[in-house]
Amino acid sequence: MTEQKPHGGWLRITRWNGRLIWAIPVLLLGAHFASAAEVGAEPTPPLRAHVTLLGRDSAQSGVREVVAEFLAREGFAVLWSSGDAFQPQDLLDRKGEGDIAAIGVWIDLSSSAEARLYFRGSQADRFFIRSLPLVEAVDEIAKEEIGHIVASAVLALSQGRGQTLTRSEARAALHVQPAQDSVSRVPPAAPQPLRLEIAASGGAQACGRELPLTGLLTMSGAVTRGPRWRRVGGWFGAWLDLGYQIPASRWKDAVGVSLQAISLRAGGHWEIERRGVAVFRLGLGGGLDRVDFRPRGDTTLVDLAPGGVFYLPAACFWGGIDLRVSEHLAVTTKVFADIALMDVHYDVRNNRGASTRVLAPLAFRPGASLGMAFVF
Repeated sequence: MTEQKPHGGWLRITRWNGRLIWAIPVLLLGAHFASAAEVGAEPTPPLRAHVTLLGRDSAQSGVREVVAEFLAREGFAVLWSSGDAFQPQDLLDRKGEGDIAAIGVWIDLSSSAEARLYFRGSQADRFFIRSLPLVEAVDEIAKEEIGHIVASAVLALSQGRGQTLTRSEARAALHVQPAQDSVSRVPPAAPQPLRLEIAASGGAQACGRELPLTGLLTMSGAVTRGPRWRRVGGWFGAWLDLGYQIPASRWKDAVGVSLQAISLRAGGHWEIERRGVAVFRLGLGGGLDRVDFRPRGDTTLVDLAPGGVFYLPAACFWGGIDLRVSEHLAVTTKVFADIALMDVHYDVRNNRGASTRVLAPLAFRPGASLGMAFVF
């Protein structure tokens, strides 16, 4: 018995070592293929853009600084060049370019009336063509808008998104025939893309001296598209608000009144965007308030008049700032004011006919709100 134990132990070790010996070639073969795969894998190419500035030298330097800042923010390395005039065939043909993986950008500042922007994808199969009207040459607002347009278009081409032009569509837009190498006339200005915004907000609004503030919940919609205001830049749009005034009560002695209202407002607005992060708006309009009032009190002491509903016309104006937190989401802030176009007050009358005012809403009612918006 004593002599068989080391013999059996030696057999068990031999079997275990045999399995290990068979596993060693398998592990070495797997390591070889893994190493080969790592060596053969190609690194993801860096994001690159080749930007060509055309036209007046005085405008190029300021535009270059802003565009470089926007593209650096998106992680693009930039190769710069300059020229005198835009040649449509340069957009369609990549001959003579050393960096074929870069996204091509041409910024044409030769005209004092507008800046023309051309974009070509890294595979030369997708194109953007944009035009930006200029107020007085290339001012600071125009530089910011050019930088924002360039960064948005280059990012869209690198990610393969957005409504782009095919090669044949780009030829048609530039009025270039397939066999034509000559310069064509400049394409017409592209319209501002349609932008839709839907928002929900909550806030407070002044009511009267007797009832300083009332709560307000609002659903809003806005659409922006139209001609650029040539003096200061920006775009025009239309807006619609549906508001609900949270019920509030005002008491005086043994009587009082409860109010709640639904408001409808509509009008036009002007907006301007800064650096793709903040949108500033000014709006003007008007609408109606549907006011539901109910007299309150101790019926053993007073005779209550019946409640009712009436409509109050109002004009309004407002200013707001939207702060983008993502491509389709923004935080909205707004200050506004309603101007009542009718004199409304709520009174209590004694048995001798003398009346005492319980609540007199202000004719000018300022307010503020905070909310979230979805942008499409």
